[in-house]
Amino acid sequence: MSILTRLLGSKSRPTVTDGQPPSSRTLVKTRIPPWHKIGPTVVDAIFEALAATELFDCFVISSMEENLIYQYEKLGHEDRNVSAIRAKISGILCQAGFQKLALLDKEINTGSAREIGFAAINLFGSAIAMSKDQIAGYIGMAAIYELLGVKAQCHEYAKRGLLEVQNVRQSAAGQAMRDSSAFPPDMLDQAERELHGYLE
Repeated sequence: MSILTRLLGSKSRPTVTDGQPPSSRTLVKTRIPPWHKIGPTVVDAIFEALAATELFDCFVISSMEENLIYQYEKLGHEDRNVSAIRAKISGILCQAGFQKLALLDKEINTGSAREIGFAAINLFGSAIAMSKDQIAGYIGMAAIYELLGVKAQCHEYAKRGLLEVQNVRQSAAGQAMRDSSAFPPDMLDQAERELHGYLE
């Protein structure tokens, strides 16, 4: 039984003309439940970010398993900027990823650690694909791989995150963050210290 069949159920799940269950892309593109309340701009943002990647199925399955779709439904009504929508989806994925990371930290010595780690990797990987400058995604990936004892991957994501910190610092968005009271003034410094910690 496929993961999508388990999530949607075999009886109520819509089918396409050849009798096969719809693919992840079809679920989102044609807005089949539970994706039916997602706005077209949000669908466009998802496809813009993930259509050319191998993460599309991971994103759809993770979003369904973690019950994130209702949060996507709130997007795209006021702000129709696709980049902003992608950043918000990325943030939602990171929040769910950090919840998985906390669970992984508790369950690291149990048989479920690999499954939890894999779920967290899917969430953070999708978050990074959604918004490349989502520094929290790199921190999450480095933390997962450190917990799992995969130092090379941990170091890779820490280095990629540090590169993004530098890119954000030099960008107009980074300047806007520094000038805004909505962000802690040392937010990028904290992220940089945390990422350097994974390289020690």
